[in-house]
Amino acid sequence: VDAQIVQENYQVRCRPESSQIERLLVHSSVARTQPIVWSWKGSANRTVNSRKLSQSEQRAVGIGEGDVWEITLNTPASVEFELVGERSIPLTDRFPLTLLSLPEAATQSGTLLVQSTNSRTHLETDMLQSIPAAASGSGPLQVLGSYRYQPAHGGRAELLREDAWGASRTAWIWSLDLQTRIGDQGLLMQRARLRIENV
Repeated sequence: VDAQIVQENYQVRCRPESSQIERLLVHSSVARTQPIVWSWKGSANRTVNSRKLSQSEQRAVGIGEGDVWEITLNTPASVEFELVGERSIPLTDRFPLTLLSLPEAATQSGTLLVQSTNSRTHLETDMLQSIPAAASGSGPLQVLGSYRYQPAHGGRAELLREDAWGASRTAWIWSLDLQTRIGDQGLLMQRARLRIENV
């Protein structure tokens, strides 16, 4: 993230269990007009074809929100492989970040890493588990947050410009409501609701 542009980079790692994979669906939680450019990581000889499903096709697979991409592998895969995607999007005052999921996967989990050169950008999240991030080094790129999420449980991450977030950072917290949930795999999810008043 910089002052004007959000560069979204995606990595999808798949491990076939019992048969070759020729096609997969990738769901992005936020609908965007800018396309994702997909490729096969680490192999110049292997290519993929991708297309965004129409709204009617998307509803037919049981997904209402966001976008769904159909990715066809020109070479079927029987061992673990990785796809990468990227796109650039203008930064807005309130910018929802994309969380990916694979609707047809037997099991899955996701991670989100947000880095920025813009000190006037802040990050809000909901239903994401904070995890340690590698040190960003001494360069201008700093880590805003690193998270793990379970697509089945939902989640949200949003960038806010300082003008939208509020120039004043002083506030009173009048009340705090903390909800804790333990998932099927022992994952602890917490949601906090605060009543805040600017000073």
